[in-house]
Amino acid sequence: MRFTRPGAAAPGEFAITSDGEKQIATSEFLNTLENLTDDQAAGLCRKISDALGFDYDEIVRSRQFGLMTYDEFTDASRRGIYIQLHTDSHRFTPEAPEKIVNEIKINLENFSPHVEFSLDHFYYPSGINWPAMHDYLDQNGVKSANFIDTGLVTPKTHRFELRRILDGEEIDQLEFEAEMSGFLEIVRTVKRALRRARGRRIKCNWPQTGRSETAPYTI
Repeated sequence: MRFTRPGAAAPGEFAITSDGEKQIATSEFLNTLENLTDDQAAGLCRKISDALGFDYDEIVRSRQFGLMTYDEFTDASRRGIYIQLHTDSHRFTPEAPEKIVNEIKINLENFSPHVEFSLDHFYYPSGINWPAMHDYLDQNGVKSANFIDTGLVTPKTHRFELRRILDGEEIDQLEFEAEMSGFLEIVRTVKRALRRARGRRIKCNWPQTGRSETAPYTI
């Protein structure tokens, strides 16, 4: 991938053959978009769509990558859809967990006029989180927060480390029922136990020789 950032001396080139390279390229691309006007950003997105063989106008018409309007927020809230906090910029670093405070503030200012219930649950962007965030969430009225990890909540689960079950058109009904019943959570628990056990060493007593040795075993 090759593009020029405004003000840069030369175009930047990025390999995108691995997940790490894709993440770096995506971050650089987003940084570039933030410095563009709306028209410039749309023009860049159109060029990328054309290069990849996608119909940019159809993408815009379909709103498949669009955001809800505030009128849609209000309508969804009135129909009982539970809208909560998520962040404004999706930008966090472990060195500055306090930045979450401003993200919550922006969400509250933008969402409060359009919902009919308390905004006190937080959803980590892409699951990015650190324990240092917990105090800031608590101090700003957040009662619970969840990861992107799939799983059930138990009495021992930390209120700022909740798991979830994500439903969607691509989720088979049988898989959904297996999640809701807890069956797949049992499967995941067993798999984790097996992974922990794999490669451990156990003490074996050899009655014929009287030797005691530590031997590896695998499951």
